[in-house]
Amino acid sequence: MNARIVNAFYKTINTYEHIIDDILSLKKFYAVEVRNSGKWYNVATGTRFFLTRKGAIEFYKSITTINECDAELKTYSRLSGTCYGED
Repeated sequence: MNARIVNAFYKTINTYEHIIDDILSLKKFYAVEVRNSGKWYNVATGTRFFLTRKGAIEFYKSITTINECDAELKTYSRLSGTCYGED
């Protein structure tokens, strides 16, 4: 039983390492910055990060039309290594 737990633990760690490597190898990622709580005050303010443009645009459209929040869509591109800058 203990060997199974240890193997599952190491597989989980390896999976997370691959995910982190994939995220750091991205050339671009996207952020939606929500500045207010919207029409019904039910949205948490702050920044949400997205790995795909499509996901970011869908979230931005829904948050600005349905809840009437003040939000901004930003694109970040890789400058070098793990350093990213806003487009």
